[in-house]
Amino acid sequence: MVPDAACIYEAWTAAMDDIADVEGLQSTFVLNTIPKSAASVSKNNGVGNIWDVDDTQSLTILWQLSTNWGTAVNDLRMANWATKFLDYHHRIQGMDLASDFLYMGDAGEFQNPFLGMPLDNVQKMREIRAAYDLQGVFTHLNWGGFKLGAWADSVC
Repeated sequence: MVPDAACIYEAWTAAMDDIADVEGLQSTFVLNTIPKSAASVSKNNGVGNIWDVDDTQSLTILWQLSTNWGTAVNDLRMANWATKFLDYHHRIQGMDLASDFLYMGDAGEFQNPFLGMPLDNVQKMREIRAAYDLQGVFTHLNWGGFKLGAWADSVC
């Protein structure tokens, strides 16, 4: 594990002490990478990379929390715990960890993955939506996930 990843992992371990009494608590901490070669392929394969992930360096620390608990009485407490932990560690300075990129598949409901995308790409998605989803099915009728209308329209 690289030193920066170890720092985040140790912080997560310490933060788990704050919620150790939560009934049915199950939590995982996952580290992932995006090698620069993968980002480069996605930028140059004709399909593109809507997130515009930098292909000059590997993203060595993409991390996610997955936390479950047993009763609804802890919902607000756990949401606040996760938000506080993620907000703080996304803003760490001096460790070269901060990035606006949020992988949409792992983002929490309180996060906005569209904020890390280039505005031109968000606009391109809006144009595609306007051309192919005239009734707004994927914005209004599709359950779950991040909707371009619900999140991205407030970005710009």
